[in-house]
Amino acid sequence: MVSTPGEYQVGLIGTSFRQVGFEGLGPATAALTDYVRRAALKEALGVCELVVLATCNRLECYVAAAKLDAQRLRASAAKFFRGELRADLLQVELGRPAVEHLFAVVSSLDSFVVGETDVVRQVRRAIESAQAEGLAREALGHVFDRALQCARRVHTETALGSTPVSVATLAVQKIQRHFGELGPSVSLLVGTGDMTRKVGAAMARYEQGERIFVNRTLAGAEELAERFQGRAMSLEQLHRDPPREIDLVFSATSASEPVIPAETLAPAIAARVGCGRAPMIVCDLGVPRDVDPSLEGREGIVLLALEHLEVLAELNRTRLEDELDAARAIVRDLSTRLSRERRFRALADRSTQAILESRLAHLDPQDRDAILKFATGLAERFARQPDE
Repeated sequence: MVSTPGEYQVGLIGTSFRQVGFEGLGPATAALTDYVRRAALKEALGVCELVVLATCNRLECYVAAAKLDAQRLRASAAKFFRGELRADLLQVELGRPAVEHLFAVVSSLDSFVVGETDVVRQVRRAIESAQAEGLAREALGHVFDRALQCARRVHTETALGSTPVSVATLAVQKIQRHFGELGPSVSLLVGTGDMTRKVGAAMARYEQGERIFVNRTLAGAEELAERFQGRAMSLEQLHRDPPREIDLVFSATSASEPVIPAETLAPAIAARVGCGRAPMIVCDLGVPRDVDPSLEGREGIVLLALEHLEVLAELNRTRLEDELDAARAIVRDLSTRLSRERRFRALADRSTQAILESRLAHLDPQDRDAILKFATGLAERFARQPDE
């Protein structure tokens, strides 16, 4: 007999930069970069399904099981992360609150930068990866699909989607204010993710200036170099023969440890000290940090990290407060509807299972599954009817 999404309870356990800071997210995020560790977490939590959502400002685990216990989830997660995340800093939600939180997250209401659209791609990648790895199936797939539908409604029906903004947008604004109309003479852009692409596109608008794209594999750097009229360099090449002229370093990778040691930037920093030149700007948006943290405060360099952009992010949130209220109303409505559908579907599932076992046991498994799917689908359609 097939299982249905309504049979499972959905839960959330995780944290964000608001609880542990950006630096606190790094070690825990790094612990879940490969499938083996994610599978081990699923087993440790004792759940049927798991989706890990790791971004620059949050680490959240969405789970599904026949029955969930908040205290057990918190204790199991804290034990798994071995002190990297304290139990009292972990948020645990079960049932509708967990669903509503996911809807708010994918709609960018809980983002570092309200209204950003990068989180939609990150959420979509998270569920697709979990399904491809066999860590998630129909239960969480159903919930995540509805969450993505909610995000589309929020960005269509409110002004949150009218002026796309992101962490990369805030970084570009800071960079442009620092360098003015001419822009940086030499930009070093590390990584091939969405944020690096956005900054690369912004730097390509300057008529002058050299752009050096760096990646662990040369092929990835070459793709961006061709797209944004720059030159490519592998990470190994950068370490072996670093440029002696660098005005801007932008890095946003998912590496588990710094990819740019202090000695790599030392020649370019030394060239700026004592000669009246403006300091090098290093924008490090990696979680954990991409650039050796010992460089912070050193002469000849200004280091910008995620926490340095918080003021701009808060101003953006204040500007959109009225739209946030409208978006929150959509999130509450759609998450409540989904919870109601799940209750109807679970009730239909139990009732139909009882009938199949008592009165229709003579049917073959394929026919019984078809009847069950019809009954639960019909229950969902009834649940979607608008309230009087």
